Amino acid sequence: MEAAAAVLGWHLKILDGGLTPQTVLAAWNLAVQNHPDGILANAFPEIMFAKPLVQAKAEGIPVVDAFVDDPVGNGITAVVPQASGTYQAQGQAWAADDLAKLGKTANTLVLSSTAYQAAVEAQMYFKQYYSQMCPTCGYSAINVPPTAIGTTLPGNVVAYMHAHPGINAIIAIQGNMTVGLPQTLKTAGLHADIFTAYPNSTLLQYLANGSIESIEMYEQNDTTWRMMDAMARILAGVSPAPDEVPSKIWLITNAGDATTVAPGYNQIPNFEAQYEKLWGKS
Repeated sequence: MEAAAAVLGWHLKILDGGLTPQTVLAAWNLAVQNHPDGILANAFPEIMFAKPLVQAKAEGIPVVDAFVDDPVGNGITAVVPQASGTYQAQGQAWAADDLAKLGKTANTLVLSSTAYQAAVEAQMYFKQYYSQMCPTCGYSAINVPPTAIGTTLPGNVVAYMHAHPGINAIIAIQGNMTVGLPQTLKTAGLHADIFTAYPNSTLLQYLANGSIESIEMYEQNDTTWRMMDAMARILAGVSPAPDEVPSKIWLITNAGDATTVAPGYNQIPNFEAQYEKLWGKS
């Protein structure tokens, strides 16, 4: 976003919303108090900031939200990417990948979090397609609080698997839920095929050494520029509809793929230059 703002010549102020309803609301209150030309938001549902959203609407401040399933309206001017198509494809890809590996023997534990709308949506679609493809396969889920990610989560998974023997697959909806998990399972004498998302250097190393099975990725980094494009269109008085489209889904499935994906992955080559041309800034 900072890079896109620099191209557009905009002043971009970053507010850390934290991970709790209280901190998200505080950030939104501060955003509206600054009386900006527009607000760009990420990941949290509008119910967490309903009151400042009403104020933003009253002041004519457009809002572009991302990685949520809230509809346009009630103060939200645009949503990027289009939720149902993106998370539907994400859940379907995980179900297909999981069952292609394990077939009717699959007994899958999903690590998700109600703190993130995108995670809830992806989990819902995974369960839908997984159940359709294999009605007899085992399914369970853990709701992961954000504070457990990178701290207690691996140990919590081990405890859950000891209490629920037979789990042989794990879907980690957020990639950072995977950090430390392969080592902790191995130390505990447990094994499960791990499927996750959003490649970074740690996950790519896990893939290369066989600790995880695959990593989903979509146009996540490109989406920040798409959010900026949606805001530019709104401020120019034109429809942001071209930006409100689903993102495509890719699967990185082997170590060979991992060598070609940088941690700051982008699927569209030179997408920045394409936006610069679109904005008349090239």
